[in-house]
Parts: sequence; structure tokens; C-alpha cells
Amino acid sequence: MALVRCEACGRPKGIKRVYICAVAPVGYPETAAVCGRARCDHPGMVWLDASEKADYDRGQRVFLVPNAAIKIRAS
Repeated sequence: MALVRCEACGRPKGIKRVYICAVAPVGYPETAAVCGRARCDHPGMVWLDASEKADYDRGQRVFLVPNAAIKIRAS
């Protein structure tokens, strides 16, 4: 599952997953996707593992995130 982290927090270090690339969410940096770290509220990038990166390369643009991996900014 994808994770959302800002550029300052960097690549997530998953135990079960290795995240290989970050892609910008729609509207980045003015996005509703906020870094999933507890005390961070910067705009987040979507980090993908190898299988998700392959899906992204084939045109998929919607990815699941685990609970508490993302926060959403409301207007």
C-alpha cells in the first residue's frame, strides 16, 4: 500500500514494503494529501512500492493507503 510523506520526512522505511519512488498527488504542492507523520502537516508525496510503480507506469492513478498513513487538508 502506498504511503504519503512530505519531502522533508523523506522515503518511508517500511518493514514489509520497500518504497522505491515518489509521485506527486493531484495539485501538488497545493494538495489535500498531507504527510502521514504524526507531527507534520506539509504537503505529501505518494510513495509507491515496486508493484504500485508498475501499475503507475501502466496508467493507474488511484492507490490504497493503510489507516493513518495520510491526513487530508480541508478548505
